[in-house]
Amino acid sequence: MTVQRTALFGALAGALLAAPLHAQTEIKIGYALAAAPDSHYGVGAQRWQEVVEERTDGRYVFRHFPSSGLGGEREVIEGVQLGTVEATIVSSGTLANFVEEAGVFDIPFLFRDLGHARRVLDATDALIAAADQKALIDGTLRLGVTEMIVHTWLRDYLRRLKETYPNLSVELTVDLSVNLEAMLAESRIDLAIQNGPFTRLMTGEIDLGAYGLIWVASPDLGVPQKAMLDDLAAHPILTHARDTHLFAQVAGHFSAAKVPARLVPSSNLAACLHMTIEGMGVATLPKAMAADALARGDLVQVGYDWTPPPLHFFARYNVAHAPRVVNDAAFVAARAAQAFDQEF
Repeated sequence: MTVQRTALFGALAGALLAAPLHAQTEIKIGYALAAAPDSHYGVGAQRWQEVVEERTDGRYVFRHFPSSGLGGEREVIEGVQLGTVEATIVSSGTLANFVEEAGVFDIPFLFRDLGHARRVLDATDALIAAADQKALIDGTLRLGVTEMIVHTWLRDYLRRLKETYPNLSVELTVDLSVNLEAMLAESRIDLAIQNGPFTRLMTGEIDLGAYGLIWVASPDLGVPQKAMLDDLAAHPILTHARDTHLFAQVAGHFSAAKVPARLVPSSNLAACLHMTIEGMGVATLPKAMAADALARGDLVQVGYDWTPPPLHFFARYNVAHAPRVVNDAAFVAARAAQAFDQEF
């Protein structure tokens, strides 16, 4: 997650970005002083390049200018201001001539050691939260959710998030839970609101509750209110995507009973819902998602003595790498989920 604050904090390895970057833009990185590519400046710049390339699908081309190839520190900072240089790594001493707040890092014996310095800098989010000044935090939260959340309490969640962090932008990804889990593990999203089971452990995990599933069908199909398995199998079975746990459970149930069934998987739950309404088959869907269609009479609930286990949702994130705002966003999700459960 990218988090920026109203006050600029400089550091020995701080990257300064100029104007907004566009696709295919060449990024010139200048290391002032006599910093070679294998120096700590060079290694830091190379790692920054790798992260940017990974998170922007390689849309940018980088060119490094080590050993004052673009001038001294002052000249390179002025180049960043003018837009002739896209990024640089400079010392806090020179940076303080342009951003005086950066001079705080030159106070003698300010930190005991590197670990102490990192803990102090990482505590900035905690200080902002303690002062209840959440409006000081802006940036982008890369949020991943499943379609079930989109159709239930996502709107309320985003509203609550906006109230808590008014300057925070949200980059939203809607995908299958299995894909969100991979994206979270690869640090392509900051926070995943997804249902289990999971194949990867995550250090931050907040329980958001479970949502039961029911069998539904169009009243035009004439499926008995108390149905047998053969009654369901007489129609296409509309279900989740083929590589999901729910699909495997439904397929396994019919297979174990040795009842042939035509399973029609879909990666889009809304499409599955509408197909069911149109009488294209019977489906097992989260009751919360089908509630409106049931109330309108577009669907009827089919009584059958087996349904897949409830979908258990969690807000998941990496505690070690996530800023405090990600943790707060996870708890905001818990409050939104609780409010929805009370109303539903």
